[in-house]
Amino acid sequence: MLDHNEIVRLYGPWPHRTPADAVDLFSGYPGLWWIAGGWAIEAFAGIPRPHGDLDLSIPRSDVGLLREHLKQR
Repeated sequence: MLDHNEIVRLYGPWPHRTPADAVDLFSGYPGLWWIAGGWAIEAFAGIPRPHGDLDLSIPRSDVGLLREHLKQR
């Protein structure tokens, strides 16, 4: 397993993302999508905590649709 520094060396720094970033990313996307993981748990529980990433989900059957949407980005 790679440590954090090795991942940053290979892929660059990981910017912090928020749900507003997801709204921007999926703007104009015609398929279903939702926020999962920590942000979703926070929204459900109402207990805020720090976040360093954003977990987005789509139906598996929409992968091609998402690829097409992201092709221009």
